[in-house]
Amino acid sequence: MKTVTIPPTRIVQILIGIELLLIIASIAGQFSVFIIDHPRSLGLPPMFYLEDEYNIPTYFSSFLLGMAAFLLGLIAFSEEKGEDHFRRHWIFLAALFLFFSIDEAICLHERLNMAIRNIFGWKELVGWRKFFFSTWIVPGTIFSIILVLNNFRFFLQLPKRTKHLFFLAALICFSGVIGIELITILYRNTFGPLNFNYTMIVTVEETLEMSGVILFIYALLDTINQKGLTIQFKK
Repeated sequence: MKTVTIPPTRIVQILIGIELLLIIASIAGQFSVFIIDHPRSLGLPPMFYLEDEYNIPTYFSSFLLGMAAFLLGLIAFSEEKGEDHFRRHWIFLAALFLFFSIDEAICLHERLNMAIRNIFGWKELVGWRKFFFSTWIVPGTIFSIILVLNNFRFFLQLPKRTKHLFFLAALICFSGVIGIELITILYRNTFGPLNFNYTMIVTVEETLEMSGVILFIYALLDTINQKGLTIQFKK
């Protein structure tokens, strides 16, 4: 039986390659819709558009989050109970990323949007309510702050290299999830979503989100290497 070991850099290169292909496909599809006026294009534009749900980019993003959850779980359970004082933090993060993966696949955040709108009786987003197009941002931001405060000691005890990679990954991801998302909402409220410029802003947002998760995956693979663990495939 042959054992195949894939180095972390190779795994990340493959993920980045897939990400770039999806970005190019999304841009090409929206160029076809808005610039050369071929909206159908064999049905490919919606299949690859980064903002749409239940399509190839959505499931790739779900896969990335699921992969991060698996690696976090691997780190958590690689240590004997009691050896890693912060083991519960690894387990919590693994469960959290598993939830994110499921959420991305079945669009739970969209249901949260609708639930919040129903609570406030916002059947239509008009006037100032347009700024709550993505109503999950408010509870999401509050949850993120609580998450950071709860895991701050855990973050500080990480090795310097891991700490830097985690911070950079979070910065890139949240720049898209919250930062560019707000710009997207402002642009959408002013000019609407049915134009090429809007799709490009969305492309930047989704690219940052995927890139942040991929960097996080690299950081986790690097952590696994530091712990002397290996991920092997047998054939």
